[in-house]
Amino acid sequence: MLAATARPPSAARAAALEVLLRSAVRSAPGVEDLIEEQRRRLPLSPADIGLARELVGGVLRNREWLEHLLSRYLERPLPSGARAVHESLILGIYQSVYLDRVPAHAIVDDAVRLCALHRTEKSYQGLTNAILRRVTRENRASMLPGNTVAWPMKYSIPEWIASDAGESLKDVDLEEFFASQNIPAALQLRAVGTLSAEEVDHLAERIASEASFLAGFPVEVLRGRYVRECFEIRGGGFQPEKLPSFRSGQVTVMDEAAQICVQLAGVQPGQRVLDACASPGGKTAALWDAMARKGSLTALDVSDSKLVRLKDTLRRLRAIEQVQIGVTTDLFHTMERDSFDCVLVDAPCSGLGTMRRHPEIRWRRRPIDVADLVETQSRLLEAHAPLVKVGGHLVYAVCTFTREEGTRQVARFLARHGEFSPAPAPPELLFDATPLQVSPGVWRTLTHRDGCDCFVIARMKRIG
Repeated sequence: MLAATARPPSAARAAALEVLLRSAVRSAPGVEDLIEEQRRRLPLSPADIGLARELVGGVLRNREWLEHLLSRYLERPLPSGARAVHESLILGIYQSVYLDRVPAHAIVDDAVRLCALHRTEKSYQGLTNAILRRVTRENRASMLPGNTVAWPMKYSIPEWIASDAGESLKDVDLEEFFASQNIPAALQLRAVGTLSAEEVDHLAERIASEASFLAGFPVEVLRGRYVRECFEIRGGGFQPEKLPSFRSGQVTVMDEAAQICVQLAGVQPGQRVLDACASPGGKTAALWDAMARKGSLTALDVSDSKLVRLKDTLRRLRAIEQVQIGVTTDLFHTMERDSFDCVLVDAPCSGLGTMRRHPEIRWRRRPIDVADLVETQSRLLEAHAPLVKVGGHLVYAVCTFTREEGTRQVARFLARHGEFSPAPAPPELLFDATPLQVSPGVWRTLTHRDGCDCFVIARMKRIG
């Protein structure tokens, strides 16, 4: 066993371990950014990156159950200083239970070698070897969570999130909802520009051809359930940057829920529009297209660093010259009251509706975070409401399902502001928003029902 440590572990598993160790830090970048850091640091092939992404995502989506399985083999918990050993064991158990094409010897040997990378934890090589040999001899089916396992553990949902969902989604099958949050999201794109239905059809055909060529086999491209300019690529296993239509700015990555948000805003050509929390720029560009690139669009965010991504997005989509961009503190005081036809406040939120894309969120968020975010959201609504002119609209959106951030936040704002009232969906909307509506002027997308992230969107009209 010790001689085997002379050869380093696979680059993919080494990267996955480092990402898991860093992702536990609440202030760390998102998992995709951490994987990109590993790509720059290690000699990772595209296949290695794919495996690392599968390992990290799989562990984060199934951690509660994996921890339960590990506890069966440990006489006592590992000390806090042996985190690399702990995560190596969890990685090994995940591969043995959930991935049926990984040889047992590769799982065991690489876990032992991963321990050797962390000098203070070499003494655990024997324990790691013994535990994973036992695990790999088990029947896989017997180690998967059965029907008797409660859904919070089955889908690794922290207790406080499960409790909040029970209060916030009373009319929803929670097990079905969280099962959908544990399925990695398919790639969804938005057609850029103002296109006719025929042009959108032709673009869909082109994307399917490009994706199939890159994948080496036929790739299915589905249309959005609600937004006609939305495309969903099923399979392929490549990054969107590989698509010629992406590089040329004909499409951009955007979840259909975010596209629905822009559609419900109902902006028109020639209007004056403000995107108050604009980075990374997907909704900003979509608003500009919805305005037929005519009128005035201002995009703000709180720092220059956030505006870097916004500018990159608008530059690729050839909208950088037309949109006024700035730091909130620099431009906000120059804006006149009662001057915007539409203000979009896509507010900072817990992001719990994006767990299928960002599985680390469930482990980083705490109940106190939601309370703090509710205060921030309230301040943003208060600050931007005076900018909306009579007859104009204030649109509030969060990519989460918590009631405090969503429906209750909207209700509290309306109770304070009699000059605003819930507004119906825009009359020119190209889809029926009724299935999404939870109350007058408020809509909610649900992953298991709508195939997109979970958003709450409110549209409020200033009437006085």
